[in-house]
Amino acid sequence: MLSGLARYCEEGMGFGGRYFAPVDFMYGVQRSYPRLFRTGSAFRLERLEDYDNVLARLRALPAALDGVRRTLEAGVRAGMVYAEGTLTRVDAQFDKLQVRDWCRQT
Repeated sequence: MLSGLARYCEEGMGFGGRYFAPVDFMYGVQRSYPRLFRTGSAFRLERLEDYDNVLARLRALPAALDGVRRTLEAGVRAGMVYAEGTLTRVDAQFDKLQVRDWCRQT
């Protein structure tokens, strides 16, 4: 894993030291956040503080998504974009992050 991260950093030096966030159908915030909240998640939920930590992560999600968006926009401006095939399922993955208003559904 570290060798992969080192490769990304090295490649990013050719783009002014920028590394554009990996968002494709296999990796990205749209995949990592749902995994955090599955049954048997990495969260310890024994104390009130544990639940507060989970809520803090959820509150941070909009800022994380905005950061990904800004980073990808910078990639577009720099001419560094992903191949279309790597993004085939990304829209549906991000759609799953949308909050549904269950109270208004009939």
